[in-house]
Amino acid sequence: MSEIKDIIITGYSNVTKEGIMLHLNKRAKLKTGNITCTELWVSWDKIGEALIDGYTEKSEVLERRELRGES
Repeated sequence: MSEIKDIIITGYSNVTKEGIMLHLNKRAKLKTGNITCTELWVSWDKIGEALIDGYTEKSEVLERRELRGES
């Protein structure tokens, strides 16, 4: 298995309101997954969590569905 620092996102596809398919240069797996592959579907919630984890304070947004454009 490659070191995590060697994994590069080379592209993306299948963008939806729920998430995105990431294309990687090497086989990898998510922290919570057991499957290794070069294409991973990731939810926007997980991407956002990874971006702000440790950098900001987390708070619950009661109107989250409205912010996402969902009814």
